Amino acid sequence: MRRTKAEAEQTRQDILHTALQLFDEQGYTATTLVQIAKQVGLTRGAIYWHFKDKSDILRALGEYYLQPHIQKMAQALHHENSWQESCETLIVLFSHFHDPQRLRLVHLCHTQRGIAAENSDIYQMMQHYGNIWEKQLRELIERACAKAEIPDNTNQALALIQIGCTLSGLIDLFVKPLAITPQEISRYAPHILRQTFANIAAGQCCEPCL
Repeated sequence: MRRTKAEAEQTRQDILHTALQLFDEQGYTATTLVQIAKQVGLTRGAIYWHFKDKSDILRALGEYYLQPHIQKMAQALHHENSWQESCETLIVLFSHFHDPQRLRLVHLCHTQRGIAAENSDIYQMMQHYGNIWEKQLRELIERACAKAEIPDNTNQALALIQIGCTLSGLIDLFVKPLAITPQEISRYAPHILRQTFANIAAGQCCEPCL
């Protein structure tokens, strides 16, 4: 029986969700297409109808979970009040991080970054999205200075580091939450992000203050 477009899309999503679970639990390198197919209830050949190889699945996971936020951030950069809008966009991003599947992807990338040489696909994905995020944050700070949303004598490198440390710190808490649950981190992330952006706007990163 020929499958409908909706059924094919559902199968594709099942493959992605299952692959992400296995990548996270077993490690990317240790997981095979045969294992993914078996878990989903497909033959290995059926997976090839959707994905050409394991790295293709990883790319699709990045596109599904990360690319939409890249696009939203790009829109925020061209907003009339790009500084505030970008802050709110980042808040929305972190509000989704307690979702189990998104948390799995974050956990996968950050727990296996120490063996990036072995997991070159993961390393390349992290580099790809990391470079985009850095470029967007640099553009945000430049635009905010030019439009006087933050002081024009802001040390842009310092502002970038401050935002980067805030984002990295929150992500690390999601990966290694200690006694803090992902739900609690999502709850307090808006305050932390708004405070970081407010501090920069108030001149915390201005040259004379250094």
